[in-house]
Amino acid sequence: MDPGPPTRDARIERKRIRLLDAAGHCFAHHGFAKTTVEEIARAAGISKGLVYSYFDSKESLLEAVLDRALREWSDVIGHEFRRRAGTVREALGVIHRASLDYARSHPLLASILAQDPGVLLAGRIDRLTQARDEWREGLSKLLSRGIEEGELREDLDVGSTAEAIMILNKGCIEQVVAGNGVDAIPAALTEAAIELQLYGVAGARPTGSSGHRGAR
Repeated sequence: MDPGPPTRDARIERKRIRLLDAAGHCFAHHGFAKTTVEEIARAAGISKGLVYSYFDSKESLLEAVLDRALREWSDVIGHEFRRRAGTVREALGVIHRASLDYARSHPLLASILAQDPGVLLAGRIDRLTQARDEWREGLSKLLSRGIEEGELREDLDVGSTAEAIMILNKGCIEQVVAGNGVDAIPAALTEAAIELQLYGVAGARPTGSSGHRGAR
């Protein structure tokens, strides 16, 4: 059955999404200060006046762009945490790839994670902290499950390991979008980063190591 032409609300929402996409691209490549509303409107294919019918200022537009990027990034990672398919080690690899895949199509994310003052409003730091806390919590639960099921090393410090994985992923994301959005990290390097995680959490503790288990 033909659904017919889109409703007025659907058309409005499509334009809003197009506007957010264009703004995100402009902010990622030129920074907040150097990006003008005219440039965003031109990239979105709409008039400058229409931009202000959706957002009352460039700052409020940036806030919406940042909120969407962080929410979608959290959703991507959260979805992989909830899937619980395969082993814990497989899940860690899937989560790493999913995060990088999202960053490839959303270069603004690297600037947000790096807390680049050129694109990040001070009021959004709290939202960034919340997203990181949620990611850390999910990783910690996943690692703890792996230890309980005998898949991961018993001596893992869960909190520190979760933090190390986040730092490694963040570094890869920043490289992914380096060079004006060009993918600067070969697939082999992505896989090497994943292998570093997996063998690190699964390998036997070296003789004489003073590592300790710190699940919390």
